[in-house]
Amino acid sequence: SLMSYILVVWLVVMEIMYFMETKFTYKFTPDATFTEKLKINVDITVAMPCK
Repeated sequence: SLMSYILVVWLVVMEIMYFMETKFTYKFTPDATFTEKLKINVDITVAMPCK
């Protein structure tokens, strides 16, 4: 019982520490191929009554 409580507290503390030290890195590179056309997908839903 006491060991379970200690384990849960330790796991919660470790998860919070892991969350706080995580850093996101983003890398953006321009598209060098100007000959390709931009592909755009459109998904349309029309609300119509059933007849």
